[in-house]
Amino acid sequence: MGEKTVGGMRALENHRGASRSVKWPDNTAVVVGIVERTGKGRVLAMLADDVTRKTLRGIAQEKILPESTVCTDSFNAYRRAPWATSTSKR
Repeated sequence: MGEKTVGGMRALENHRGASRSVKWPDNTAVVVGIVERTGKGRVLAMLADDVTRKTLRGIAQEKILPESTVCTDSFNAYRRAPWATSTSKR
């Protein structure tokens, strides 16, 4: 299970001329993907409203079987979620 923002961040200049990023401009979408590594190798991709722990947990509980092993990266929204470690079951 993983997530990716698509569409980019726009850079703004502050009063000193340095660039900084602005989160979630209108042209950015959040895509969540789930890949089945065994069996038929199915892929599921969907748009999400955000990448909060609550949103990702809801997607996992709806789309992933409880006996599945869920592999994720170290993104903060997955931390302390027992269903989202590379060795635990959801």
